[in-house]
Amino acid sequence: MSQALACAVFAIALAAAPLWAKEEPAEKTILNHMTFWRQHYTLDGAVMRRGEELEKIKLISGGKEVAKWLGVETAMPPQDWRQTGFDDSGWLRKPVSEPNSPWLKLLCLRGRFHVADPEKAAGLSLLIRYRGGVAVYLNGKEVARGHLKAGATPADLAEDYLAPDFMQVRELSAIPFPKSVLRKGLNVLAIEVHRSAQPEAAVKMVDRSIAFDSGTCGVADVKLTAASGDEVASNVTRPAGLQVWNSHLLVSDFEADYGDPNEPLTAIRILAPRGGAGSGKVVVGSKSVIKCLTATASDLTAKVGKGRIAASAIQIGYAQPSSYGWEGDYGLRGMSPLCFDALWETAPEEVKVGDARVGNPNERRALSGAVAPIWVTVQVPPDRPPGDYRGQLAVTVAGVQIATAPIELKVCRWKAPEPKDYATFVDMVQSPESVAMEYEVPLWSDEHFKFLAKSLSLLGQVGNKVCYVPLICDTNLGNDESMVRWIKQADGSYKHDYRVMEKYLDAVEKYQGRPTVVCFQVWDAYLEGGLSEGRVHQNIPEKVEADRRAHAGEGPIVSLLDETTGKVQKHVLPLQSASESVELWGPVFRELGDRMKKRGLENAMMLGIMTDQYPTKAVAQFFNTVAPGIPWTRSAHDEYHKTVAGLPLGYMSEPYAAKRLFALDPSDARGHGWGNPALEVHFPRNIYNQFPMSAWRFMGEMNAAGELRGFARLGGDFFAIKNSRGRRGATLAARFPKSGWRMLDIQTALLAPGTSGAVPTARFQVLREGLQECEARIAIDRALVDAEKRAKLGPELAQKAQDLLDQRVRNMRRAVSTLRATLEGTYKWPSSAYGDAWYMFAPVLGTFWYVGSGWQEEAERLYDMAVEVEAKLK
Repeated sequence: MSQALACAVFAIALAAAPLWAKEEPAEKTILNHMTFWRQHYTLDGAVMRRGEELEKIKLISGGKEVAKWLGVETAMPPQDWRQTGFDDSGWLRKPVSEPNSPWLKLLCLRGRFHVADPEKAAGLSLLIRYRGGVAVYLNGKEVARGHLKAGATPADLAEDYLAPDFMQVRELSAIPFPKSVLRKGLNVLAIEVHRSAQPEAAVKMVDRSIAFDSGTCGVADVKLTAASGDEVASNVTRPAGLQVWNSHLLVSDFEADYGDPNEPLTAIRILAPRGGAGSGKVVVGSKSVIKCLTATASDLTAKVGKGRIAASAIQIGYAQPSSYGWEGDYGLRGMSPLCFDALWETAPEEVKVGDARVGNPNERRALSGAVAPIWVTVQVPPDRPPGDYRGQLAVTVAGVQIATAPIELKVCRWKAPEPKDYATFVDMVQSPESVAMEYEVPLWSDEHFKFLAKSLSLLGQVGNKVCYVPLICDTNLGNDESMVRWIKQADGSYKHDYRVMEKYLDAVEKYQGRPTVVCFQVWDAYLEGGLSEGRVHQNIPEKVEADRRAHAGEGPIVSLLDETTGKVQKHVLPLQSASESVELWGPVFRELGDRMKKRGLENAMMLGIMTDQYPTKAVAQFFNTVAPGIPWTRSAHDEYHKTVAGLPLGYMSEPYAAKRLFALDPSDARGHGWGNPALEVHFPRNIYNQFPMSAWRFMGEMNAAGELRGFARLGGDFFAIKNSRGRRGATLAARFPKSGWRMLDIQTALLAPGTSGAVPTARFQVLREGLQECEARIAIDRALVDAEKRAKLGPELAQKAQDLLDQRVRNMRRAVSTLRATLEGTYKWPSSAYGDAWYMFAPVLGTFWYVGSGWQEEAERLYDMAVEVEAKLK
């Protein structure tokens, strides 16, 4: 059946039944833990009861006080937050789960339900199980409280736990709701949870570090029920019919999500600087298949003045389910629904019903459905005036318009630099062979380069500064061929074919931009130094070691070209330490130098890649002979050194940042990593695709506000490879066991395969916005660290700017923290709570707090400050 005919048939089906058909649930549960509640977190330093006194707990790690920023209270909710008409659209929207954080001071929840007739709603009753103390409000009026004194302010603590019952869940049950408090139509249940003080016995010192057993503020379970005859609508499962709802930019979407039928569709709010990009989204959902989905954006017109942004500057992305689930909020409930990530340029012909992947069969049936997030990304032309712009997004299913969402774009005054001029160092690795395998095109064919253009163009949007040119095969990046081919002559000598390399560098310069680093891969851990010399990790897998030993005694593998047939095969050259290798490789490096000089990229030339292993002294002497003065790249568990094994080092990526620090606590010091004279960056080794959005948004700024220039070796288009059944498995990273780097292998891919080439992921778009904010920060920080420029700002503006950057560091640290401090389990590192290990432990709670923290307003203040600073300097 053609798509047009399919849409027509589906349209008839839609016309036969109302889009918002009512569905009477068999069970009269009105609200429960699976309802999507609006939530607000207030954080503050943990407090402990010592005798009769209260004291804030100093955080100690390794014998030193750390994370003083966690002792600074964050914003309380507005005073009218319990009222029915309060606008909570900026709050976090998710099911209920226990935060279990000692730093959570106040938790506010808002759940909605609909009452057709208050006179026929006499059987409403609430059960709530919680930690700390709780006050319950219905439509702004208190109906119950537990373990909390009457008249408690939001800053007050709940009743203490006695030592024997510490960590016991408290409970209020059978709370009746008087009919006099109910309203016809929308009703709002507000739950205010206060924390209790930590008992002294719960605060431990383990290995010279402070740890807490758990938090004392949270809701373990909540259930609002009604009698079977009550005219109250349930809000615990996916409603019947089609839904369209708002989704927060920094909250991932999942197959089990559904829209609250009691929440109206509001504006898609987007923030972006001039010359930058910003995104927002809505989600379409249904219990059944969604066919022929389309979304169309109008032009955006200025609220004041004649400014206009054409619809052609707006990209619509149809998010597709990934291959991974969630280790965060749903995971706390024993669920793993798939997360939406890849943003296709066109919607599939039909959005299928997904498997909610929840353990409880009843919840599985209730939550399964078709879900389709729609992203709206605006690329703001640099010449457009700042201000508020308005437009619309029309959502259509099977030719029937089902919703219109307003688009509200705030264009900030600050003008972002072009990505190629970013100070933040970005290294996303492009994988030509992943692309060729995904789209089943011959490697290095014209068709292949058309696909590569899409990948490189996207990497150019974030200012990618590196490209990798493998001169040997079987490297850690998974390349099966070298870009320079060797051609054996009758006399046993070789000549070389540089056409592939030249064509690839042409594409990089055209679509990504001129690179800062061109890394020619000439060594890997399967060569000399990967076994007997250098460092061999004590936990190196047996397969890796066996493959390296099998290759021992042989040199690098290169691609051998048969000029007659055009066939390419692998060819093993002599050891690099062998005397004949100088004669073999000398002409290659001389030719590379000449070719790079013609491109004006001679200073971008680097060799690589060293890792925890590195070349032997004999091999180092070889490279110092054939490629004198050319610096090397390295990715290793080590700090930056000017030389390694006698070879000059030019570019270093570190997984643990060694002695370098991430965004420094302004209570102690301030970091200016963007100004680090060494090209020293962070390799976020343990970050995975399913990490929450705050980890991606602050990927650049956590380093630039620390002591590192940026980040490295995130996968660009390292697509998971499909097997013969079409299922995706591993990527090409460490494809060849002998070049496996264990936990230094690339774990991520920020691009995804679309129907006609690479497409951005949701994470990519969030990271892209974060880099723009990072550049605004750097523009301010440059003035503050330069005595002459700071003097031009004047003391008042300089202090105001510094206070803003300091507060941003505190908020950023919170956003990327786990906000938990237990030392139990495999990784006994309290730094995960303090934000130092943000790239290793998913910052679930940090993201939950950040979503409702007013981050867009903070970003706008940052952009405005950058404008003020630049104006003063001019």
